[in-house]
Amino acid sequence: MSMSSSLVQDFYYGASKDYYDEQYTAESSYGMHSMRRYFDSGVMVIDVQQYNKNILVKKLLEIINTTQGRIDDQAIINVLSEGRVKFLPWRYNYQHDLNYLSNPQYHWAPELVKPIIDDHPNILVRQFTPSGPLALPYNHVQVTDEWDLEFWRLLEKSKRTSLT
Repeated sequence: MSMSSSLVQDFYYGASKDYYDEQYTAESSYGMHSMRRYFDSGVMVIDVQQYNKNILVKKLLEIINTTQGRIDDQAIINVLSEGRVKFLPWRYNYQHDLNYLSNPQYHWAPELVKPIIDDHPNILVRQFTPSGPLALPYNHVQVTDEWDLEFWRLLEKSKRTSLT
């Protein structure tokens, strides 16, 4: 058994919940029972054997061809794997800085944001997502937090390595 399949044994994926789980109505938007089970596909641990066995190309095409309007890849895999996802701690897919999470303009529900903020000191994987003018480190040269600094440090290292 591989490391990834042992992490998500009996599940198709290991992933973090999506930040916007109350933004859409589950049934009318996606045919799902609850958006509380909706996950973000930016960082996932996949049990490839389970995935290949249960998420058939035929099912993928059926959803694409029968959905009204546009549906993205994240929504498709959420619909097809509802109830078969093991939710990982936020530290495995940390998407926003603390300023964004404390911004009153977004009306975050405190009980939903608290576990995210609590996991901030333990970040293991930082996913850069667009959430304001300084959200993506490659769109500016300002260093706003340790993750921006790490991005630039690794970019410089990879550039230097590619020159040799």
